[in-house]
Amino acid sequence: MPILTALLALTFPANETAAIAVNSKGDGTVYMIRHGEKDSKGCESSKGMERAHALHDIFKDKFHLPDYIYAYHYSHECQRTTQTITPLAESLGLEVDVMAHADDSAGAVKEFISRLSSADNIVACWEHNHILKVADSFGVPSHKIPSWHGSNYDTVFIFTIKSGKLVDFKVSAEDFHPKDVLELPVEDVDEEPESSRNQASTPSHMSLAKSDAMSFLVIGDWGGRSEHEVTDAAQIAGAAGMAKVADQLGGVDFVVSVGDHFYEGGIKGNAHDKRFKETFEDVYHQQELQAPWYVVAGNHDHSGNIQAQIDYSNVSDRWNYPHLWHTFTKSVTIDGEEITSQFVALDLVVMMGMHDDDQAVPGPHYWDMEPHPMQAHADKQFKWFDQVMNESTADYLWVYGHYPMYNADGPHDSLVRNIGEQMTKYKASGYFSGHEHTMFQLSSKDGGIAYICQGAGSRGVHKKQPPAKPFAGGVKWDWGHTKQDKSAESGFTSVLVGKSKSTLRYHNEKGDILYSSAIPSRH
Repeated sequence: MPILTALLALTFPANETAAIAVNSKGDGTVYMIRHGEKDSKGCESSKGMERAHALHDIFKDKFHLPDYIYAYHYSHECQRTTQTITPLAESLGLEVDVMAHADDSAGAVKEFISRLSSADNIVACWEHNHILKVADSFGVPSHKIPSWHGSNYDTVFIFTIKSGKLVDFKVSAEDFHPKDVLELPVEDVDEEPESSRNQASTPSHMSLAKSDAMSFLVIGDWGGRSEHEVTDAAQIAGAAGMAKVADQLGGVDFVVSVGDHFYEGGIKGNAHDKRFKETFEDVYHQQELQAPWYVVAGNHDHSGNIQAQIDYSNVSDRWNYPHLWHTFTKSVTIDGEEITSQFVALDLVVMMGMHDDDQAVPGPHYWDMEPHPMQAHADKQFKWFDQVMNESTADYLWVYGHYPMYNADGPHDSLVRNIGEQMTKYKASGYFSGHEHTMFQLSSKDGGIAYICQGAGSRGVHKKQPPAKPFAGGVKWDWGHTKQDKSAESGFTSVLVGKSKSTLRYHNEKGDILYSSAIPSRH
């Protein structure tokens, strides 16, 4: 079972104390824990309640019993944090202080520090993504805040306060393992025999079991229909399906978005344009999707003010778009070993120009591109890309951009030449793309690289037939060839990153698994 870390201790010298402090001279410790395991309705499950009733002994034996207790308040959900912490409060004769504005992490930090003027030890039961935000507000450097996997209910963040300032940060664990529910392991997914590579796996024999791996979702081309039709039934249904799958996985760590976030013409205004709320926030509103979103632009995004999407990173807590091209790394500890996944986001309008798939003529000229002013930065991006790929030591190395490297009309020769060859050279794990409003997976000639198209986020699905003569390593799976469900509206991919392999699962808007494959670790 992966753990965030066995014990991470960070001591802050004088020049690295927390940025937030109050006038209080209170000293003490703040323990932050996540709520216990939850059921399908978002309330505490029997397994979660078993954990809740064990908290008194856990804090008595391993930490310190609290003098004051807080709980995170959910606006529209079951109050599972209060359910988790109430047995501990009752055993000590304490009240649970439910913080109404718990989403204000900086405000929560000030409240905790102020409370330490009258309490030595505080326990705060919180939603796990917001625990990370609280750590940031306490002043813990971002690179020292470990990720928190959605299936992890055991970790404890420990903040030590002296004279109203953070002087020490540790990550520990409750080390409690509920016994009343058996969790199923992630199923093994083997390579298909050659004879079945053009056939979809039968969904009926697959299951979405709880995972001990890091998990994330991939989606693209979800940006509604137009400035006048800011969302559609396909996008809304897909958002519900994503939340369902995220819940089945016990939460996801993040979402990768491969472009075309706002049809038809991108964002016309600035970072406060109403389209961000109408097409993104109001559609992907579910608690299960309140994880970081790492985005890259598509051709429709470049038809508007692309800087507004970059600037929205400073407005939204979950929208992450620091630059037109960028990279980030995630890690998870499994069986005592740190497994790293690096993601390299490329802006393919910068590299290739504009492509209008609605006007493109099928056949050899399908990938004819129109020049774009942003191509002036193409060489700079490519040099950066080559350096990042060369320096990567990650167990999994994923590249993502908007245009697919291959599709039913054949290879995108320029993209294969500029990006594909570098991916082969540096042994990348896979390439996520969108643009084509469908889902498919192809493989490289040696089978080592997976080419994934996930452009089914909204606007319905165009089920194109794969080419008669497979290129690259062949068509692993294509929704257009195998999926004849006329009522299917949209789709997305879930990825479970394990120690020796990553498991990719393609879902329709209901969350049903349509196909599954395994990608081996690079090491």
